[in-house]
Amino acid sequence: MTGSQFWSAILLIPIGWVSYTIYCLLSNYRSARRVGVPLIVLPVNPESPAWLLVSDLLWPYITRLLDWMPFGSSSFKRYARRGWDIQDGAKSFLELGDAFILVTTGKNWLYKCNAETITEVLQRKTEFRRPLEIFAVLDVFGPSLSTAEPRDWPRHRKATGPPFGEPRMGFVWNESIRQAKEMLEYWRHFSDLRQTLHDVKRFSIHVFSATGFGKSCSYDPTTEEPPKEGSLTYKESLSLILENAFLVLFLGPKVLTGRLRYYLPKHWALVGQATSTFKSHIANTITEEKRLIADGKPNTGNFIGSMVRASEEAAVAAAGSESGKTDIRRSNLGLIESEIFGNIFVFNFAGHDSISITLTNMITHLAAYPEVQEWIAEEIKHVCKDHENGTTVFYTDVFPRLNRCHAVLYETLRSSTPFPAIVKTTGFSPRTLKVGSKTLPLPAGMNISSSFPSIHAHPRYWGRDVDVWRPSRWIETSSEAPKTGISSVSQEIASILDRESLHTPPRGVFMPWADGDRVCPGKKFSTVELVGALTALFAGGWRVEVVLEGGESEEEARQRCKDVISDIGMRLLIEMLHPEEDKYFNKIALTAALADKPLADGHFKPLYGYRLLPQVVDDLAQHDAKRICAIFPLSSDFSQGFREVTMLEFTQAVNKFASWLKGKIGRSTAYETLAYMGPSDVRYAVIFLAAVKCGYKLLVSSVRNSAWMNIFLLEQMKCDMFLYAPKVSPKTDEIMVKRKKNIRTFRSSVSQ
Repeated sequence: MTGSQFWSAILLIPIGWVSYTIYCLLSNYRSARRVGVPLIVLPVNPESPAWLLVSDLLWPYITRLLDWMPFGSSSFKRYARRGWDIQDGAKSFLELGDAFILVTTGKNWLYKCNAETITEVLQRKTEFRRPLEIFAVLDVFGPSLSTAEPRDWPRHRKATGPPFGEPRMGFVWNESIRQAKEMLEYWRHFSDLRQTLHDVKRFSIHVFSATGFGKSCSYDPTTEEPPKEGSLTYKESLSLILENAFLVLFLGPKVLTGRLRYYLPKHWALVGQATSTFKSHIANTITEEKRLIADGKPNTGNFIGSMVRASEEAAVAAAGSESGKTDIRRSNLGLIESEIFGNIFVFNFAGHDSISITLTNMITHLAAYPEVQEWIAEEIKHVCKDHENGTTVFYTDVFPRLNRCHAVLYETLRSSTPFPAIVKTTGFSPRTLKVGSKTLPLPAGMNISSSFPSIHAHPRYWGRDVDVWRPSRWIETSSEAPKTGISSVSQEIASILDRESLHTPPRGVFMPWADGDRVCPGKKFSTVELVGALTALFAGGWRVEVVLEGGESEEEARQRCKDVISDIGMRLLIEMLHPEEDKYFNKIALTAALADKPLADGHFKPLYGYRLLPQVVDDLAQHDAKRICAIFPLSSDFSQGFREVTMLEFTQAVNKFASWLKGKIGRSTAYETLAYMGPSDVRYAVIFLAAVKCGYKLLVSSVRNSAWMNIFLLEQMKCDMFLYAPKVSPKTDEIMVKRKKNIRTFRSSVSQ
């Protein structure tokens, strides 16, 4: 082959690809024209992984290039990017009607925004099925409820139903209240927090650990024992997997845990280690549950145990009904181990992220609308009465009566739901579908999208103030006459609250948990968890306010907060793109999102002067864990080398010592003084930060001072607690002998 022939062959590849793309686009266009609705043509395939990656990374440059084009660029910029309907809302449907088609080089997409049509599609479940190829990426650990074939879906649903049943909701309520109270208590010890989203994720994973896996954790990070070197705890493994869900979905467990892990970047390898630890924990739990079943003992009460038991019971029942037959159908049996793995991953991935995003959105909205905080506080006080934060009242007595708290949740989900749409397909056969007064002939292979951001923003269903966050739209007050004998404002409020009930919108109008046969199984679970968190956070007079910056007024600060709320987009789910740009202040404790503000080049600059040093260290450990913060010699002979300390190791040491300090002398409630004396090394920094976290101010006593000088300092600071390192015990012994007043001494647990 000559050189010219070689290059001709090479050129045939892009020419062939372009020709095939044009052919597909023209073919789809001809097919879409027959439907009889407005068409929008996109010369790309929105489902293509290559386009998803390119559009996310290079979108600013793509839009600049399109600005030079004389025609067609406005539609492309509006509809070509993933999650276009999030910002668009119902605008396209108000312009084009209740249905239109996106014609692409892949498949045609029918977008509809009509409650009756959405309901019809959901009811015709055998004709309009879920396009499982879109959701196949979730099968990284095994098939699940989200990706099961129609013939297998009932088996998954039956096995996964018990963990989300009503008998479990009391435990979910109590754990949510407990974790929210501990989160609030943790916030009280900081004068300024900038990690609301991070802290809420910790809350969510702790609730799921307790209710899903029987692993109850304290919210306070200072109570956690650091893992052994080179190992990961179950909770750390789960956190790493969820924080790196895109990496797990993209590469899969086989790559992350196989032979290739030795060649992967360190962080990727750590995610692989977390994946192995997580799978090992689930496998051990499955084995333990099967042993309990064999011994005739009750289950452990967690998700895995419930699924294993339901699966075993289904298998036994199937074997009994099919006795004498050798072809017991798989659809009659329970879940196999890989399917339990798959369901646990999907529950963690979808549940953890969606709950974290929603609770952050609720707190942010309440900061922007302080009058709503007072509105729900009236209800919490009335329903829970004298029981602080609702913890000593039964779930069945309280939860159904918290209508206003439900309203805040529902209105937040209406205005900023984490999930984008219900997607169906016509499958292999043509279908017909009624939209308004028209019956549309739909070709085979067409995808049908019911967009949540669009239906939740349509003024036909939600009124002219659809763009306003107004939880009161969900409350209906009965016309029943109030009770006689009302003699005070509090009694009048109680009378109103007792006559309130939740509004139920028509089917197809409000679908944050999807709808139909594949409605989210965790709907009740997440509702109980989020309402419980709201009840605990806003009881007892706690409020959240926006921090004023640069001389702005309160109204300007709230508008800034609303601007951050409206800046949402698609990542793995729908969420605020820059929650770190807002900060929230509480008159008793400070609660806020991340305090880093993006610069023009996309990097982040800390808000100097707004953070405490322990928070700075925690932030660095989270975002730059491998950063070296200290180096010290292994001995007085420098030739023996030096020991490097990373930010992660340093923070773990601080938290471990804070836990030891809390156990020995407890937290300080009066900002008491704690003294420390030791060699000049990194222990001073560790003990200083640990003391601050436990509410103490630290007096650093020098070994060069005389005993009388140190005694004078102790008396001036009214300090009666003295920490010391073993190497300086002669100095501290001398101080104890010469000081007349008693002083408590503690030998430091921190070693180099």
